[in-house]
Amino acid sequence: MVLLTIDPRLGEAFWFSEYFPAIHQRLFSTFPPIDDVCSELTKHSGCASEVSVWLLPQNAIDITMHSGWNRPEIYLDQGHRQNMSGFALASRDEIEPGLTALRAALASGAWDRDHGHLRERQEADLGFRFIKLMRTEA
Repeated sequence: MVLLTIDPRLGEAFWFSEYFPAIHQRLFSTFPPIDDVCSELTKHSGCASEVSVWLLPQNAIDITMHSGWNRPEIYLDQGHRQNMSGFALASRDEIEPGLTALRAALASGAWDRDHGHLRERQEADLGFRFIKLMRTEA
């Protein structure tokens, strides 16, 4: 069995937290540390676990909450936000100030000045991990 999950404690720092801190912080209570997940899975399954990194590509087709790591404009699109659980669970008070600040940063060029180098990257480690469970020899 192979699971794809995320541990927000791992991977690169993500600028998203500057604009949507409450949504970002919620990840830490929603997704436990990967070592805890592996421990529980191996304890209950009797299988060994192996963890591998999954780098999020710059043009991910499946739009997750992290998919805008190099293209922040997707967060301004309500259609995209509707399909991101982090935004679906957030209050308007958690979302609107971030949208206003992000719009302003994009319009002024501040986002590109601070984070524009990300637009050139092909992938980023944002904490996504595959956990592979393997039967152990008896």
